[in-house]
Amino acid sequence: MIDLTIDKNGLDILASMKGKTLKSLEGEYFQKWHRFSEIVRFNLGQFSVEVFCDYVAVKWFWNTDNLFDDEGSAFFVSKEPLNRHNYPEGWQVVQLLKDEKISEVIIVRDLVKNNHGDEILRDSGIVLRTNESVYTFSMGSIGSTTIFFNDSDKIDMVSSVREMTKYCSDPDHDLKATVKRDYIFL
Repeated sequence: MIDLTIDKNGLDILASMKGKTLKSLEGEYFQKWHRFSEIVRFNLGQFSVEVFCDYVAVKWFWNTDNLFDDEGSAFFVSKEPLNRHNYPEGWQVVQLLKDEKISEVIIVRDLVKNNHGDEILRDSGIVLRTNESVYTFSMGSIGSTTIFFNDSDKIDMVSSVREMTKYCSDPDHDLKATVKRDYIFL
């Protein structure tokens, strides 16, 4: 099984946000497409939690008969001082002010299986629930490092289970996938 989940330390950091005040969201944000480029920071007053989406080396069959080297994307989480920033040079970083208490932190975890023998366990979304809103940060395809952002009254992933199933299938190569989505409350 290919594991593209957040490690225990990252889950502990995310869980520690419960009860804290989310002062702002920060990153290179494109409002037109509701997405952040690879990094989003949750500024909590005393420190920041940085969520970074990056590539991980994987071996899978996907739509071939032999294992091959490829890349999948995964979330990485770290606790950072407020004044330490890891943005690439030239990014146009913005802050979205919030000042809301976080009541729940939820991980959206997908198990993708296909008829070529691949099994991929992937955290595809991070959800912050406050008294005012539900903030969903999600990745689309398994090979994307874009973090999509939705501000709604419910969990609002960029890709539904049906869309992920379709994306991970390829009828031209007899590749059939199934996706099981779970919600993990930290």
